[in-house]
Amino acid sequence: MSDPFIGEIIMFGGNFAPRGWAFCNGQLLSIAQNTALFSILGTTYGGDGRTTFALPDLRGRVPVHAGNSQGPGLPPVQLGEMAGSPSVTLTVSQMPMHNHLVVASQTATTTDPNGGVPGNDARGTPIYAAQPDGT
Repeated sequence: MSDPFIGEIIMFGGNFAPRGWAFCNGQLLSIAQNTALFSILGTTYGGDGRTTFALPDLRGRVPVHAGNSQGPGLPPVQLGEMAGSPSVTLTVSQMPMHNHLVVASQTATTTDPNGGVPGNDARGTPIYAAQPDGT
């Protein structure tokens, strides 16, 4: 890997920050000890701007491009803005009507698939089965 840029964010799968790096978990850093990084980030992500500044907090978040040209129908996002929602409950009206094609190996004996298996695959395994309890 070539030398990283100051302020670069990388993906890392460990449970520690590699030497010279810090987690993006919103922690405050000393400006006096991190002048180069502060010159890039400023107080975009927090801090008082006199003695401290903050790193981005990406816990439970996904980085998104900042700017006015996010794409058709998408609102602009400012650098450092927290947007989105950690979870969304979909409603039936949010899901488009659709169908699933099922190929059966034998003629159906009912139009209700609940508890039934309309056919088997080449190994004899049912390709449709009843929904398990608790789901």
